[in-house]
Amino acid sequence: MYTSVVVKMAMCADSTEWESGMRRFRWPIVALAMFLAGSGLTAWDGHSPAPASYTGCLNTATGAIAQVKRGSSPLTPCSSGRVKIHLSGGDITSVLPAANGGLTGGSDNDTVRLGINYPSVDRRYVNEAQVNSVTGAMVADASIGTSDLSDSLQSQLQNTIEVMRTVKSCIPLGRFGGANGQDLRFCSYVGVNASGSVFENVDLRYADLRDADFSYVEFSAVNLIGADLTGTNLSEATYSDVACPDATRSDDNGGNCDGHLTP
Repeated sequence: MYTSVVVKMAMCADSTEWESGMRRFRWPIVALAMFLAGSGLTAWDGHSPAPASYTGCLNTATGAIAQVKRGSSPLTPCSSGRVKIHLSGGDITSVLPAANGGLTGGSDNDTVRLGINYPSVDRRYVNEAQVNSVTGAMVADASIGTSDLSDSLQSQLQNTIEVMRTVKSCIPLGRFGGANGQDLRFCSYVGVNASGSVFENVDLRYADLRDADFSYVEFSAVNLIGADLTGTNLSEATYSDVACPDATRSDDNGGNCDGHLTP
């Protein structure tokens, strides 16, 4: 338990004269503070309601304090030779949260109320398993690719992809063939010649398409996120509603995946 008393003073007298006078009246003021504390006016244990604030008049010649009243004004206006003083418990002058921070409310007077700024907090923190908690607007470039992962996570992801490619059973691909509605995730088509094929509603996520010939291929509603197209021939290929390897959309990239072929 502790007691804190703050004395705030407003004056009209010359500052030099006031400082000299205050040295003479230091102990009367301290005595008054101790009296208020002993009366329980400014003492608290833990948290308490807003401390009482009192206003009175200090006689600069004698050090006497009179006309004290609860509030921001003395009992009667201070006459000549007296200055208005404020007596209150507590030593915090204001609680003002930072703009656009995690808290709302605050004040520099009287009772202070604080709240959580949920729109701001939700942009920075997500609860585990929170549904619809992360949106594209919350992510740089509105997409997350392997380049956004740490080196160790990228390595783990690549190892997992390689394992999946070795165990996945996939349909064969050839020239002027293609697929419709097939799940070809993690399939390996390294060096395959699929020129002139049509792929519609096909899932090719994380497929290994290195050095393949996909010239003149028609991609429609195809998912290529994470696919490895290193050395792949895509000349004259067309794209419609395609998710490119880096998770961007062909329709947002001028109707193709040029410049977006690396996961």
